[in-house]
Amino acid sequence: MMGVTRTRARLTGVVALLVTGVFGIGSAGCKQTSAEPSAATSASAAPAEAPTTEEPAVKEAPKPALPAPVALNQPGTHGGTTITVSKVQDVAPTPKSEKPRDGQKLIAVSVEVKPSGAGSAMYAGALFDVVDGGGKRFRSSILPCSDKPLGSGSVASGSTAQGDLCFIVPKDASGLKLMFKSGGRDALPFAL
Repeated sequence: MMGVTRTRARLTGVVALLVTGVFGIGSAGCKQTSAEPSAATSASAAPAEAPTTEEPAVKEAPKPALPAPVALNQPGTHGGTTITVSKVQDVAPTPKSEKPRDGQKLIAVSVEVKPSGAGSAMYAGALFDVVDGGGKRFRSSILPCSDKPLGSGSVASGSTAQGDLCFIVPKDASGLKLMFKSGGRDALPFAL
């Protein structure tokens, strides 16, 4: 019986400490209720002044300005990659492609990717988006819409990867650009 009483007393003490810490109950949370405040309470009741020095705000690195869109059949280069968009066309869905919904269409964008120097260049549909004139973004489909999909991989110096990227866009979309991305950021636009 004595062990139960001690355990209960310890438990009560722990709960009291927790309540005091969580709810701020105790001597630190008490106020003086005298009608005339003392000098000590007047000083402590005065609002604390804000520090006069401001810490500099963390600033995001500015996004680099994009170059003007590259025209069809003209090469554009970013980093070690040269890209040429040769054709844009509306295509009918194939049994393997995604199916556009009402008010949408499927387009195929033919691209050529090659290294611009002695190294190699990576290519994949995920490196390209279509962006409309209002800034709405459309990701490339992982399903092919032609018999020549671009695929993904690395192309060595002196070689070229060619193929089609597929996008579902609104039928009335205007101002479309193909956007090459590098490092997760827009890097090089192509007029479509």
